Amino acid sequence: MGTPSVTVTVTTSERRLLEPLARAKTAPQRLVERCRIVLLSAEGWTNETQADELGIDRQCVRRWRHRWARARPALDAAEQREASAKDLEKLIIGILTDDDRCGARRLHDIGPLIVPPGQHALTFQSSDAPSISDGEIKSRARRRVSIAVGTWNWSVRGEQH
Repeated sequence: MGTPSVTVTVTTSERRLLEPLARAKTAPQRLVERCRIVLLSAEGWTNETQADELGIDRQCVRRWRHRWARARPALDAAEQREASAKDLEKLIIGILTDDDRCGARRLHDIGPLIVPPGQHALTFQSSDAPSISDGEIKSRARRRVSIAVGTWNWSVRGEQH
């Protein structure tokens, strides 16, 4: 068996959040797998043993072990400022997602946006000036959208939100 490449530590509060995520039936499978990698790494499992146990590539285990270790300062800072369980869970999920990977799909929360099925036009208008882009997104339209950071008002069929 190999030796662990990087030491992974998990605090009690992190473990309380990681364990349910690692068993979740409705969470994205990638997140579940990555939670298991972190937990097994913290228990001292080698990359090779984890890869065999989880049925994944050893490099995948190595990647997430390293990513968790690099995030340790942010996790420690959150614990020191006594972040809520919800904030700590957001941080953990952020660490275990692909958002900072080059070429990863970027999703931006504009919600809550609840729109019934059917044809709709969403219109975004900046409530801050200046803006980079004001525009309309029609259903099934495929176009690149650039939006400036700031506060945005949106409407569906004239209803302001």
